[in-house]
Amino acid sequence: MERVENVMERRIAIETVLEGGTIDGLTVSKVSNWSGVLLAAARDEVPSLVNREELLGSGVYLLVGEDEENSFKTAIYVGESDNVGNRLRQHYKDEKKDFAQRFICIVSIDRSLSKTSVRALEARLVRWMQTHQNVTVKNSILPTEAPLSDFEAAKVDGFFETAIICLSQIGLGWTFSSSQTIGLSESKPTFVDPMLPEIKDDPVFSDLEAIAKPDIANSAKEPVCDAPWFRFEIGKARAEGRPKGKGFLVRTGSTALVNGTSKVKRDLAYRENLVSQGILTPTDDVDVYRFTADHLFPSSSKAGGVVKNGNCSGPSIWKLPDTGRTLRDWEATRVENTAR
Repeated sequence: MERVENVMERRIAIETVLEGGTIDGLTVSKVSNWSGVLLAAARDEVPSLVNREELLGSGVYLLVGEDEENSFKTAIYVGESDNVGNRLRQHYKDEKKDFAQRFICIVSIDRSLSKTSVRALEARLVRWMQTHQNVTVKNSILPTEAPLSDFEAAKVDGFFETAIICLSQIGLGWTFSSSQTIGLSESKPTFVDPMLPEIKDDPVFSDLEAIAKPDIANSAKEPVCDAPWFRFEIGKARAEGRPKGKGFLVRTGSTALVNGTSKVKRDLAYRENLVSQGILTPTDDVDVYRFTADHLFPSSSKAGGVVKNGNCSGPSIWKLPDTGRTLRDWEATRVENTAR
């Protein structure tokens, strides 16, 4: 699909290819006269993403998901690598990156950006994320930007500016005012809050709203999934689910504990919303709720937390019923099988 945006009083043509026919699948975005390309994929599409020719070289990437401590915020990890595909394989298997449900890469097609320029892009992206109150930056060590020559600084300015526009195009949830100068080191971007009433209904902001509150219709918008069904059993509760699109789908008829651990529950508000929507309903057994419909969770950890009525690591607790193999092991094998 093509979309023309009027940004900073100039017209920009953005061409986006939906590889799977849906915005939640693998997408490739390019801009006329831009030496870069942006590739984005939901977690279950990562095995296909990491094998792309474009990711054999250097670039920056974003790992995007829900903030596990505050479900109304988006967690983002920003990184750079000389081989983006290989680095994403490592993150896909890393327990500390379990929050990531969307993987986004920005690389130079002609390999014209130096290592110093790539690191400058990484640092600018982190600073950009930090200006938004709805974002939690997951980097434990914040990157710094080394001095650049005037020529390199100009290249990075232009590349960064266009990358931000492409991020907005794929629905990450932010935009700049048309009068804002983007990319210059001394400038600070002006954000439009995606939850404001006048813009919250724009489709470009749908991702953040889907993360912020459960939506029974989410699953109908997801691409076809061939992943096997995993199981999580705790006490009287028994649930079945599988990775799907940008989240984890729990099957109709699964059950969840009414009373769980007494510890502070990070998913309590999300769970209460499911009850109020009638997605979780009481049963004849006072100890369990039942799912009345398939429901797509932002992550396997949130799905497990709702079933358990407590906190958990989803990739470790969801297991294949026939072998006992964990979701984490299954995902690791998928990405290893695609290695070049």
